[in-house]
Amino acid sequence: MHTPLDLSRARSRRAAVRRLSIWGTLLTLIFTGVVAEATTLMAAQSHKVHGTGTFDLPIDLTQGIGGAVTVESRAIGAGHQIVFQFDVPVTFGLPSAVDDSAAPVGVASAVAGNNNSVVVTLTGVPDNQRVRVMLPNVNGVDFSVSLGFLVGDVNSSRGIT
Repeated sequence: MHTPLDLSRARSRRAAVRRLSIWGTLLTLIFTGVVAEATTLMAAQSHKVHGTGTFDLPIDLTQGIGGAVTVESRAIGAGHQIVFQFDVPVTFGLPSAVDDSAAPVGVASAVAGNNNSVVVTLTGVPDNQRVRVMLPNVNGVDFSVSLGFLVGDVNSSRGIT
Protein backbone atom coordinates (compact mmCIF):
# COMPACT_ATOMS: atom_id res chain seq x y z
CA MET A 1 0.00 0.00 0.00
CA HIS A 2 1.26 3.42 -0.93
CA THR A 3 1.26 6.18 1.68
CA PRO A 4 0.63 9.69 0.36
CA LEU A 5 3.70 11.94 0.58
CA ASP A 6 3.38 15.05 2.73
CA LEU A 7 4.57 17.63 0.17
CA SER A 8 4.50 20.56 2.59
CA ARG A 9 7.16 18.88 4.77
CA ALA A 10 9.27 17.94 1.72
CA ARG A 11 9.13 21.50 0.38
CA SER A 12 10.11 23.02 3.74
CA ARG A 13 13.05 20.58 4.03
CA ARG A 14 14.26 21.43 0.53
CA ALA A 15 13.95 25.13 1.31
CA ALA A 16 15.87 24.68 4.55
CA VAL A 17 18.64 22.78 2.74
CA ARG A 18 18.81 25.53 0.08
CA ARG A 19 19.04 28.23 2.78
CA LEU A 20 21.84 26.31 4.55
CA SER A 21 23.63 25.87 1.26
CA ILE A 22 23.38 29.58 0.45
CA TRP A 23 24.59 30.58 3.95
CA GLY A 24 27.44 28.06 3.75
CA THR A 25 28.51 29.42 0.36
CA LEU A 26 28.28 33.00 1.63
CA LEU A 27 30.35 32.21 4.74
CA THR A 28 32.91 30.39 2.58
CA LEU A 29 33.20 33.44 0.31
CA ILE A 30 33.59 35.81 3.27
CA PHE A 31 36.19 33.59 4.95
CA THR A 32 38.12 33.14 1.68
CA GLY A 33 38.13 36.93 1.17
CA VAL A 34 39.52 37.54 4.65
CA VAL A 35 42.27 34.93 4.31
CA ALA A 36 43.24 36.15 0.82
CA GLU A 37 43.91 39.66 2.14
CA ALA A 38 46.66 38.62 4.60
CA THR A 39 49.95 40.31 3.69
CA THR A 40 53.38 38.83 4.35
CA LEU A 41 56.74 40.55 3.99
CA MET A 42 58.66 37.95 1.99
CA ALA A 43 62.05 39.69 1.75
CA ALA A 44 63.83 43.03 1.96
CA GLN A 45 67.13 44.17 0.60
CA SER A 46 69.33 47.21 0.27
CA HIS A 47 69.52 47.84 -3.47
CA LYS A 48 72.44 49.95 -4.63
CA VAL A 49 74.48 50.78 -7.70
CA HIS A 50 78.03 50.08 -6.60
CA GLY A 51 81.13 49.99 -8.76
CA THR A 52 80.28 48.36 -12.07
CA GLY A 53 76.81 47.06 -11.31
CA THR A 54 73.69 46.98 -9.19
CA PHE A 55 73.82 44.75 -6.13
CA ASP A 56 71.27 43.69 -3.53
CA LEU A 57 72.19 43.09 0.11
CA PRO A 58 69.54 40.86 1.78
CA ILE A 59 68.23 42.33 5.05
CA ASP A 60 67.63 39.95 7.97
CA LEU A 61 63.91 40.32 8.73
CA THR A 62 64.21 38.69 12.14
CA GLN A 63 66.45 41.33 13.73
CA GLY A 64 65.19 44.34 15.64
CA ILE A 65 67.15 47.58 15.73
CA GLY A 66 69.08 46.44 18.84
CA GLY A 67 69.97 43.02 17.40
CA ALA A 68 72.60 41.68 15.02
CA VAL A 69 71.28 43.74 12.10
CA THR A 70 72.41 43.50 8.50
CA VAL A 71 75.21 46.02 7.87
CA GLU A 72 75.19 48.17 4.73
CA SER A 73 78.87 48.94 4.13
CA ARG A 74 78.51 50.99 0.94
CA ALA A 75 78.67 54.80 1.02
CA ILE A 76 75.27 56.50 0.90
CA GLY A 77 76.05 58.62 -2.16
CA ALA A 78 72.71 59.64 -3.69
CA GLY A 79 70.89 57.41 -1.18
CA HIS A 80 70.10 53.82 -0.36
CA GLN A 81 67.09 51.99 -1.75
CA ILE A 82 65.40 49.57 0.64
CA VAL A 83 63.15 47.19 -1.28
CA PHE A 84 60.24 45.56 0.58
CA GLN A 85 58.84 42.49 -1.23
CA PHE A 86 55.38 41.19 -0.34
CA ASP A 87 53.39 38.11 -1.29
CA VAL A 88 50.41 40.10 -2.63
CA PRO A 89 49.87 43.45 -4.35
CA VAL A 90 50.04 46.28 -1.81
CA THR A 91 49.01 49.81 -1.03
CA PHE A 92 50.95 51.69 1.65
CA GLY A 93 51.40 54.88 3.65
CA LEU A 94 54.33 57.29 3.93
CA PRO A 95 57.58 55.64 5.06
CA SER A 96 59.86 56.95 7.79
CA ALA A 97 63.20 56.11 9.36
CA VAL A 98 64.30 56.33 13.01
CA ASP A 99 67.55 55.61 14.79
CA ASP A 100 68.06 53.28 17.77
CA SER A 101 66.68 55.92 20.15
CA ALA A 102 63.52 56.32 17.99
CA ALA A 103 64.59 59.79 16.77
CA PRO A 104 63.88 60.57 13.11
CA VAL A 105 66.94 60.11 10.90
CA GLY A 106 67.46 61.03 7.26
CA VAL A 107 64.62 61.30 4.78
CA ALA A 108 62.55 58.35 3.56
CA SER A 109 60.44 58.44 0.42
CA ALA A 110 58.71 55.56 -1.35
CA VAL A 111 57.54 54.50 -4.76
CA ALA A 112 55.91 51.25 -5.75
CA GLY A 113 58.36 49.05 -7.62
CA ASN A 114 55.55 46.84 -8.92
CA ASN A 115 52.35 45.54 -7.39
CA ASN A 116 54.15 43.40 -4.81
CA SER A 117 57.14 45.56 -3.89
CA VAL A 118 57.83 49.00 -2.48
CA VAL A 119 61.12 50.85 -2.89
CA VAL A 120 61.98 53.23 -0.03
CA THR A 121 64.81 55.65 -0.78
CA LEU A 122 66.82 56.81 2.24
CA THR A 123 68.88 59.97 2.03
CA GLY A 124 70.80 61.90 4.68
CA VAL A 125 71.52 58.90 6.91
CA PRO A 126 74.82 59.47 8.74
CA ASP A 127 77.53 56.81 8.81
CA ASN A 128 77.77 54.46 11.81
CA GLN A 129 74.02 54.51 12.40
CA ARG A 130 71.37 51.89 13.07
CA VAL A 131 68.12 52.62 11.31
CA ARG A 132 64.63 51.18 11.46
CA VAL A 133 62.81 51.78 8.17
CA MET A 134 59.06 51.78 8.69
CA LEU A 135 56.45 51.26 6.00
CA PRO A 136 53.01 51.87 7.51
CA ASN A 137 49.56 50.80 6.45
CA VAL A 138 50.61 48.10 4.00
CA ASN A 139 47.17 46.72 3.23
CA GLY A 140 46.28 47.85 6.76
CA VAL A 141 49.37 46.44 8.54
CA ASP A 142 52.63 48.19 9.53
CA PHE A 143 55.98 46.66 8.52
CA SER A 144 59.57 47.61 9.30
CA VAL A 145 63.13 46.41 8.79
CA SER A 146 66.27 47.33 10.73
CA LEU A 147 69.78 47.65 9.41
CA GLY A 148 73.05 49.35 10.18
CA PHE A 149 75.09 51.75 8.04
CA LEU A 150 78.85 51.55 8.46
CA VAL A 151 80.99 52.40 5.45
CA GLY A 152 83.82 49.91 5.01
CA ASP A 153 82.40 47.09 7.19
CA VAL A 154 82.74 44.55 4.39
CA ASN A 155 82.62 41.50 6.70
CA SER A 156 79.56 42.57 8.80
CA SER A 157 81.61 42.62 12.01
CA ARG A 158 79.91 45.92 12.94
CA GLY A 159 83.33 47.53 13.20
CA ILE A 160 86.18 48.73 11.01
CA THR A 161 89.92 48.82 11.64
